[in-house]
Amino acid sequence: MKKYIIILMATALFVSCQMDRDIEIGKLIGPPKAVINCFPTANGYTEVFVSESKSSTGNKPGDFKRPNVTTLNYNLNGTQQDVRRLESKRVFYATNAQQKSGDRVRVDVQADGLPHAWGETIIPEAVPIKDLTSDVKGSGIYKKQHLALIFKDPAGESNRYAVQVVEKLIVGKRYKYDENDNLIKVECRDTLEFLSTVDTQYEPLLSGVNFANLMFNEEGSKFLNNFYFFTDEGIAGKEYAMNLCLQPTETDYYIKDSEDVYHKMTIDEEDIIQHSYTATLFSITPEFYRFMKSLNDTYNNELGEAGLSVLMPVYSNVNGGLGIVAGYNISQKEIIIKSHE
Repeated sequence: MKKYIIILMATALFVSCQMDRDIEIGKLIGPPKAVINCFPTANGYTEVFVSESKSSTGNKPGDFKRPNVTTLNYNLNGTQQDVRRLESKRVFYATNAQQKSGDRVRVDVQADGLPHAWGETIIPEAVPIKDLTSDVKGSGIYKKQHLALIFKDPAGESNRYAVQVVEKLIVGKRYKYDENDNLIKVECRDTLEFLSTVDTQYEPLLSGVNFANLMFNEEGSKFLNNFYFFTDEGIAGKEYAMNLCLQPTETDYYIKDSEDVYHKMTIDEEDIIQHSYTATLFSITPEFYRFMKSLNDTYNNELGEAGLSVLMPVYSNVNGGLGIVAGYNISQKEIIIKSHE
């Protein structure tokens, strides 16, 4: 589960940069505000990232202004939970609150010189993955791995989702240089994981156009952090098989010789002990969906990046500040497509 928190927090850090830049360009924003990013889910660990919006034009992307946080309250169904400050260059907090679907989470932040900021969300129910199957289609350079992710959308409600796929290789041998700089193979047991890229043109739920696609990006939408979000429009209450066509993954790695020169190596097929894919189906709240959609529209707005069009605003549900407090839940299924164990 922690792997997915890291992915979400990486997205949050990107958002903080984007919000800061919107503030600088738009002159819309008066005094600085607290920026809160938090993604509660049904487990015993949640992180909260706090920064301060910046209004000066001299800041570099990725520079976070650290507020002096005097109070951070994390409330679960109205009951305050224990939080701790994490050792980091940035302002991170964490809680081990035992959460489940249906729980309401509220985060309040007080910081010196900044207005009181707070946001809240509800953790949604997870939707099970009923099955995950695999097929290889095409040949040569057109050969691609297709996964069919099968789930049933709950009837009588409007649901929002996202999907991610992680490819995993367990390798039994790899190259290295010996003391005489001879290239040799050695026994090992290394696990390598890659976040897969989905070719969205093969899946109708992911290939819809949006304003940013039509106006600014002829090649179509890219999904930030390969986080493919969608709604249940057209599949409401039905069982559905998503067609996840995966782009080939580069599985190269680097080794260095005695002179500290790095060399690019490729994993040999015969050295792979196990090859698998894990699909994660995220059930996300409406605010999470709106946040990702606005962020993705901004991410795809190439002319906006160049200052040639209006920048898309990033959605926030934080009162008195900026950022996002948005719940999610997950279900997962792994499929092993090769194993010599």
